[in-house]
Amino acid sequence: MINASIVVVMAAFGGIVLDRQQKLLEEQFTKSGQLSASQLAGSATEPLFGGDKFSLTLQINALTADTIDISVFDFQGRVKARTNYLQNNEEPAESLFSFFEQAPDFTIPANVYGEIELNSSNITSQSGAEYKKELVSTINHIYTKYRNQWLEDTPMSFDWQDLDSTRQWTTFVSPVKFRDAVGGHVFVTTSRKEITQAKNDILQFIMVVSFILVVGVFTLSMAIGRRLSKPVLDLIKATNAISDEQYSYRISKVYHGEFGQLIRSFNHMAEEVERKQKVENALTHFVSDSVADQYLSEGGGRGEGKMVDASVIFVDIVGFTSFSENNSAKQVAEILNEYFEYFTYCCEFYGGHVDKFIGDAAMFVFGAPNEDPEHPFNAAACAVLMQKIIADINNKHKAQNKPCLEIRIGISSGQMLAGVIGSKSRLQYTVVGDPVNLASRLCDLAGSGGILVDESFFNRANHHNYLSSGKRVSVKVKGVKEEVKTVFIEDIIKTPYSHFETVREQLNLHA
Repeated sequence: MINASIVVVMAAFGGIVLDRQQKLLEEQFTKSGQLSASQLAGSATEPLFGGDKFSLTLQINALTADTIDISVFDFQGRVKARTNYLQNNEEPAESLFSFFEQAPDFTIPANVYGEIELNSSNITSQSGAEYKKELVSTINHIYTKYRNQWLEDTPMSFDWQDLDSTRQWTTFVSPVKFRDAVGGHVFVTTSRKEITQAKNDILQFIMVVSFILVVGVFTLSMAIGRRLSKPVLDLIKATNAISDEQYSYRISKVYHGEFGQLIRSFNHMAEEVERKQKVENALTHFVSDSVADQYLSEGGGRGEGKMVDASVIFVDIVGFTSFSENNSAKQVAEILNEYFEYFTYCCEFYGGHVDKFIGDAAMFVFGAPNEDPEHPFNAAACAVLMQKIIADINNKHKAQNKPCLEIRIGISSGQMLAGVIGSKSRLQYTVVGDPVNLASRLCDLAGSGGILVDESFFNRANHHNYLSSGKRVSVKVKGVKEEVKTVFIEDIIKTPYSHFETVREQLNLHA
């Protein structure tokens, strides 16, 4: 668009300059011709009125040779003197002349054109001298016939050109006056070749200069455009990289000025985005994705929490204290990480989230922060899956001569408070309430390899009769006045809902 605008401006500017120069040349040419005719008319006054043809001829011959004809007519239309140019200068016989244009201050009658257009077909075989005589006769005839209509006492001019437009001339007419009496007219016909050539030279010069300027400006604008577009393209590439989660991408090229400031701002923004992403990734290692998303969407900080209906699982590794005393810290950490890895997989497989790891124990929540109408059954299925996976792991450990550990599980559900709690410097998303405490107590009472739940939870989880139960007992639980009716869950009898074999294949575990 810039280049197109430049071309339009240059074309308009060139047109204005050309028109102005042509007008100046035309004015100069007209003034020079009229001055010559006026000077000749002034000097011819005395010879014309006195009938001194010799003096008139001398004055005519003293003028410039760049004329085709200089004629002096008296008031009766008779030629009193004429240059010998037409008689001595050879011109092509086929040259035809015509009055095609007229000065604005007078009008040539329409029938004049017909009278002065000589028929070239009749004179092609004539000599140049005969043709020139015929031309002179025509000029005499025109002056004699129309002098009273359009050749008055004011200077004027009109253009000539041959019929094939190859040559052009201008005739300047000036009256020869003595006081108020007009004694005749002076005709000075000069060639327009030089002014035409000057106009063509100006046009060619303007076109060449305009072309050079347009090419130069175009080249310069393209170079500036590429220089301006380079940082923009770098920014586009960088923003696309950030959109593709390539947060470590930086614009390495150094720019100055406004673009340099913009690039530095972008790199700083990218650094902040990368740091934030690292924090979010680190956060997901401490809490589940759903908890992290909720925490970030709420703007961080402690909240009031809300009452939710959820299920809580407590898992404890049996005999872990003696195991840790008899093994190195590295071995203990490896075994603990392995078990927790499987526990986490089972929890997430059934839509729960890891609340916390407490030494050799873990706490899992179902139904919060994401609502889950089937959270009791999913919690029970997760517990059964954990026990089956532990059995598979122990079988592999026996074959590899590694230690085998058992787990115990307690589950309860009900209304509990869920939210971000803690101090200003240390926060944690968790759930608190009686069902949480009951699940922890039931875990302590479950025994090795057991899944102990309260009867209320079992009834909720088994509303489709997918669970098989074992022993039912009433136990005294710390912090609860009355005994709690409990049920041991043994298995899930509806295999389409257990997905155990699918999980075993994914984990490469086989019974």
